[in-house]
Amino acid sequence: DGSHSGSCLQMEGKPARTSVVAIAHLLDLDAQRGDALSLAVARPATGRTHQIRCHLSHLGHPLVGDVQYGGQAVSWCSRMFLHCASLAFLDPSGREGGRRSVSAPLPVDLFAALSQLHATDEESAEAVSAVLAAGCQPRER
Repeated sequence: DGSHSGSCLQMEGKPARTSVVAIAHLLDLDAQRGDALSLAVARPATGRTHQIRCHLSHLGHPLVGDVQYGGQAVSWCSRMFLHCASLAFLDPSGREGGRRSVSAPLPVDLFAALSQLHATDEESAEAVSAVLAAGCQPRER
């Protein structure tokens, strides 16, 4: 059925590494409890299926909206809050010095969702502002 209960890490599984850094601490003031959230940058060093989702869940910090891996559905975000802001790779054609990179601003729905959250401190507010300002205008999904 595609569900993942318990840990998604397995001793016989292939190794995977993800670097995760929280860049902002936020509150969902629409929730009755005022849920604490973090905006994080994840950099997978390997490319396993669901790697970021699995690692964050294993750490006890599942993605917003990722009910398959323990996250909660919320009214202010209609889908999983996961976005690939940039991707760098080796160009097999050898052009561009062998490396290529692409980037994408937040889609409109995630831009709107992030805009509804409240930073817990000035550093977090600055980080959120930088994310929202990156790439000029959010793109339609």
